Amino acid sequence: MSAIPTSNARSGRRHVLRVSADGGLRAPPFEYLLFALALAGMATGGVAIALGLLQAPTTGMVVGDWYLLTSGFIIVAAAGSDRRAIFLSAALVAVLSVAFFLPARLLAPGIEPKAYVKGAVALAAAASVLMQFSTALRRGAPLRDNRDMAVACFAVALVVTPLVSGWGIQISALIPQTFDANALRMDEAFGLRVPAWLDEAVQGSRFVSYVVFHVYISISLAMVGYDLLFDETREWRMTKLMLVSSLLGFVAYFITPVVGTGYFRDYGQTGALRDLLAHASAGAGVLPRNAMPSLHTTWGLMLIVSATLPARRVLWQRAAAALFVVYGVLTICGALTFGDHYLIDCVVAAPLTATIMLAFEDAETRAKPGFAACFSTGAALLAGWIVMLRTGGGLLEPPVVLAMAAASLAQMAATIALMRSARAAHGWT
Repeated sequence: MSAIPTSNARSGRRHVLRVSADGGLRAPPFEYLLFALALAGMATGGVAIALGLLQAPTTGMVVGDWYLLTSGFIIVAAAGSDRRAIFLSAALVAVLSVAFFLPARLLAPGIEPKAYVKGAVALAAAASVLMQFSTALRRGAPLRDNRDMAVACFAVALVVTPLVSGWGIQISALIPQTFDANALRMDEAFGLRVPAWLDEAVQGSRFVSYVVFHVYISISLAMVGYDLLFDETREWRMTKLMLVSSLLGFVAYFITPVVGTGYFRDYGQTGALRDLLAHASAGAGVLPRNAMPSLHTTWGLMLIVSATLPARRVLWQRAAAALFVVYGVLTICGALTFGDHYLIDCVVAAPLTATIMLAFEDAETRAKPGFAACFSTGAALLAGWIVMLRTGGGLLEPPVVLAMAAASLAQMAATIALMRSARAAHGWT
């Protein structure tokens, strides 16, 4: 295999195409792998629902995921070759939705306008994704080289993967043991129950609470928006980082199942850790599980790191990068408040984020001195945190936890320095 650099005349950015010795493209688009994994998870979930092992998504959940479908619409509208057809299909569904609103209200007076609008947006976005598939089939290009098909598959993967991850929460709730007691002990090492303190600060203002919550639930729009604004729509790097981490998060539900701070009603009031530990040792029953490390923190860190890496010479790009940094910070705040995460969940997200981002770096960055050490250190720290959480005992003593936390932050800083130097050397690839 060899790499042929190509340039984008508009942005000056370089893309690397993998070709074989005979000059033909050999590596299938990564979008197809994500699509296959998403469909496999969807099919497995459908069988489990038919067998009564899983609950089907409710109407509220589908409407609540309208922002995921909107993200899919942005992808096909930005990267599809027939944008006119994409916009016309979405507009047609939108017009029909408006026309049928009053008849729908007559048939079902309980329909709320806000929910109806979200449902209409979701249907319009779904229609645009289907139109992208139609365009890809009309092009008739070989599947490996059919960019329209890859874009359509990627949009579907973005919509389906979080749903499959949600089923992971249901399945893992059947695991009787959780590690909340160990997570609580790890949190106490920091001397402050940050989630409780932050929750009080956020909930104390209706405006702040509204902003943090909606940033928290719309993170997919931010990830897609980052790729769109900074001309990453050829590779959709940020969005792919989100999907890969989501798939890893699905696994985390079973390796490190925890419930989170919402399980303890007096988490922010009581000063006695022993009372909380007694509650945790009693078992979490069938309460939904939380991802540890925190996925939302992982996504927030990805936004922050990516927005601050390359030099932004244009004023609007600097302003947009600053907004993405703020978005990432608020997403982490949302994880600690609305996501019921422990502080340790967010700390462990640092080596997870660094390891995933390094895995997606190009060949030039991987060849830089220190890359292997940085990558292996991140993976080792992540494994160490998992061992600590599952084993407990003396590994949860404050000095050990604080040392691991400092090492995790240092590894994240080293990762940022490495990636920054790579950007300075050969730009964003």
